[in-house]
Amino acid sequence: MDGKGASVMTVQTQLSQRVFGDEGPVLLRDLVQPMMMTLFFLESLRVFIGQIYFQNLGAMAIGISVLYVFLLLSPIAVFILKRFGSFMLTIVTGMGIVALRLALPFVAGYASLALLVAGLLTAFYGVYLPSTMAINPVDYPTSIPSRSEMTVAGFALALACDIMFRALGATWDFTVGYSGILVSAVLSAVAFIVLCIVYKDNKGAVLEDAQFSEGMGSRLMIVFLGAGFGGFMFLVTSFFAYPSSVARWTGTDYETSLVMILIGTLLYAIVVHHPSFRCIMKRIDGVLVANAFLALAAADLILFHSPLAGIVAGLGSFVLLMDLGVLWSYLNRSGGRLSSSGIFHLIGMTFLLFFTLFFVLSFVAGQVLPALEGFSPYIVVLAFSLLILSSLLASPRLLTQEAVE
Repeated sequence: MDGKGASVMTVQTQLSQRVFGDEGPVLLRDLVQPMMMTLFFLESLRVFIGQIYFQNLGAMAIGISVLYVFLLLSPIAVFILKRFGSFMLTIVTGMGIVALRLALPFVAGYASLALLVAGLLTAFYGVYLPSTMAINPVDYPTSIPSRSEMTVAGFALALACDIMFRALGATWDFTVGYSGILVSAVLSAVAFIVLCIVYKDNKGAVLEDAQFSEGMGSRLMIVFLGAGFGGFMFLVTSFFAYPSSVARWTGTDYETSLVMILIGTLLYAIVVHHPSFRCIMKRIDGVLVANAFLALAAADLILFHSPLAGIVAGLGSFVLLMDLGVLWSYLNRSGGRLSSSGIFHLIGMTFLLFFTLFFVLSFVAGQVLPALEGFSPYIVVLAFSLLILSSLLASPRLLTQEAVE
């Protein structure tokens, strides 16, 4: 490396350490970077699904654009590209996500281009996520939460930012339209700088994919947990990222749902950094009690519609994120290879695709598939059930693995 390159690397490293402390490079890689990528994904997925709906079901016709839905299955590309390694795939797909997010507002007025850009960004994220979750750095600091817990905290912060952007735009995300060009440029620039710093700080580090031995039982377990991850993604992208949806389903006011979901989401991102909380939430009884509350929240959301439904939904978002932490922690400890991460996230995105497809069809069933009319509550129940069961199944095995270690 020449003197100039070394100087740039030193300045970037010092900057990350000054902002975040000695763990700066780790926090940038495992918290800030996933937060930015997930925020861009949540924004683009909304555009992606919306464009497919309006160009097909909204027009009461099925066109070629409906085939774009299969971009959600992009984690399958991990099995083709895994020879490049998880770290390089993370950086390359991250750069692709940033470039596409920067372009999104400029194509907002062109339906076909908006669908293409949003679909490609969604596909890039489908490769980015299993790649970044397969990174297993040596000498990870013990003073901060695990990589999987940090990534969930990043997901929580991204979800909170997405909700706040839409609150500022009166339930519409102004950052993906023409009016958000400046905001998009700033967000993309920040994400690009973070990716550059992460690359500089980690390109010489030992970040090889872990090589765990996996039997058929472990593979089947990862498949089932992947289905639970799909339930989580559906619940977030259809309900808990949309306080307005919770308000419509439960009859509560929008402001209450908004504030409580933000509190539940941000609370998780804060308390996950406290060792005492992580110990409580890794106990089987802690996970059981939390998911019993989540089941109550699901029943209130779908059936009871009590006056407290908005508050319960907000607290339920906290448990959703906790369950995601359990699933990703299990994946990281028992199947950390890129191929295992690819299977987990491919199954998850497949379930997200089918949940979303049937959920949308249930609302237009009268014109398209009458048999699906009134089917939407059952889809939500199934998503909740898969997530809760997968979390309860993974938790005792996760504790056993930690005891062995």
